[in-house]
Amino acid sequence: MAKELHAQWCRDNQVTDESALYNASKGAEGDQTGDLPGNETIPFGPSSYDDSDAIGGAACVTDLTIEHEWLSATLPLSMICGPLLWFKNALLFIGGIAWLLIVFRRR
Repeated sequence: MAKELHAQWCRDNQVTDESALYNASKGAEGDQTGDLPGNETIPFGPSSYDDSDAIGGAACVTDLTIEHEWLSATLPLSMICGPLLWFKNALLFIGGIAWLLIVFRRR
């Protein structure tokens, strides 16, 4: 039985190009990504961010026009931009208070 298992293992585990490449590089140390295509160093810090509107997106929804054969209707969604801005600020305020309660709550 041991001879059969040995023969089966040798038959199933032949050295291939992939296994030879793995065996050659498995003990490598240090940075192995230097020769990868597209490898570059990207600065990560405050200069990388667009802070023109730090609290959220500055775009407003436009009016939606729905057309169906002989009927055309326009939904004035741009009218809700002002209330949505206040709603966003209220949600941020409530979220900040919830954060304070979670982090600094006494037990």
